[in-house]
Amino acid sequence: VKSASQTLTIPNIGTGQYAVAMFQDVNSNGEIDKNWMGIPTEPYGFSNDAKATMSAPGFNAAAFSMSADRTISITLNH
Repeated sequence: VKSASQTLTIPNIGTGQYAVAMFQDVNSNGEIDKNWMGIPTEPYGFSNDAKATMSAPGFNAAAFSMSADRTISITLNH
C-alpha cells in the first residue's frame, strides 16, 4: 500500500474461499518491520478487517467467498 487508497485487481481468480493480508511498506525495505516484541511497526490489515491479537488472525477470520467480481476494503492498523 503506497497511499490512503490502493486498488489491486487479480484477474481470473477462481471461485472459492480467500483471505488477504497487506501492509504499508513505509521505509520501502520489502518487509513488514516489527519491534523487539514482534509487533508490527508499519500499518497492516486483513480482509474482513479481522483483528490481530497475539498473532495474525486465522484464515477463517479473514476468509471471504469469491464467486464473482467483487471489491473488498481493508483498514490498515498501526
